[in-house]
Amino acid sequence: MAAMDVEESRPSYESASKLLKHFQYNPERDSETDVRSILLVVATLIAATTFTAGLNPPGGVWQETNYGKANTKSDDHLAGGSILLLLKTP
Repeated sequence: MAAMDVEESRPSYESASKLLKHFQYNPERDSETDVRSILLVVATLIAATTFTAGLNPPGGVWQETNYGKANTKSDDHLAGGSILLLLKTP
């Protein structure tokens, strides 16, 4: 692919500006009820994602307790504890 082809495939500044203007609030086109509904949906999605991330930490949680049964202290863990938290702590 030549340099000219790559340059032509990039979106121009004008098209990006038109796209941004299309999605901005326009009182003639958008009713207050529609804007309120969209904001409510976005807020609900953000809250649901935050709640899910809090309940299911990255790496998951231990399913069983292995406290006092392990050979080393670093293998001890409690059910419901974050796996990455235990593995990343010294």
